[in-house]
Amino acid sequence: MLITQPLFNVNWLEFTLLTSTTNPESPILAQVFPNPSTGLAQLKAKLAKPQDLVLRIHNAMGQLLLSQHFQSQSALNHELELSKWKEGYYYVSLQASDGSSIRKKLVKVSSE
Repeated sequence: MLITQPLFNVNWLEFTLLTSTTNPESPILAQVFPNPSTGLAQLKAKLAKPQDLVLRIHNAMGQLLLSQHFQSQSALNHELELSKWKEGYYYVSLQASDGSSIRKKLVKVSSE
């Protein structure tokens, strides 16, 4: 492109960030440990108020492996049995009845 008579000045540009780079705080605080795991992992979660929860575990291909419902929980301490599943990446998600959710990655490794 050739500009023979400039009708504008392009020696200065200003960019403005329109979205925040910080993630909003989730009303669900959760941790999965140990991570990586050889077969058993612990899921601990805390909620601001009692709610129904749905726990789901998906594999790396997105296939649902486990879905479990918990009624009126403000805290959850749940053992995850992974020994029947192959080594790899799994995604543990908790969804509360108010629509809030949290997702954690869990790695299963060989026990050898």
